[in-house]
Amino acid sequence: MRSRVRQWSSGWQGVTARDGLWLVGLVAAFWAVNVADFGIRRVPGHSLAFWLPMLVLTRARLGRPGSALAVASVGGLLVKMPHFHGWGMLGFLAAAGGLELLLPGDRGRKAGWLAFIAVGAAAGLAKWLARLAPGLLLLGLDGNIHILPMWATLGMHLGFGMLGGLSGAVAHRGLPGRE
Repeated sequence: MRSRVRQWSSGWQGVTARDGLWLVGLVAAFWAVNVADFGIRRVPGHSLAFWLPMLVLTRARLGRPGSALAVASVGGLLVKMPHFHGWGMLGFLAAAGGLELLLPGDRGRKAGWLAFIAVGAAAGLAKWLARLAPGLLLLGLDGNIHILPMWATLGMHLGFGMLGGLSGAVAHRGLPGRE
């Protein structure tokens, strides 16, 4: 455990003001796309296409351990603040945790298109499971909050996750200053 903490803390050595600005900007963008929600309701997993690129971009740009979790935590708290309950954060944190596991260290900066699409699908799966788990584990309920069958909501989360991963990759490759 101690070596893991050292590894994570050493990943944040040499943080620049530019890194800090990226983090603040990505938290603001994460918050903005969640608040806007673009008027799309009742489409399972649709929001992944909008907020997941911010997390992918965080991992790809900064390459710092825990950076996607930091953006998801702070941005998620800001999004959920008016009516905060812990369950609403699970999807954000699960997707960010999946990104941290699948793109450790500097791998996000060098990942190819297919890697970002696969990571997006994994993040969509993590979000779907996180939204499903509380109802299944704690309440013994179906957990499916949508009117569609579970396989359809899973497919939509995977599809929107892949779109979010691809969008994050496009943004990462299109922005100047990529290392």
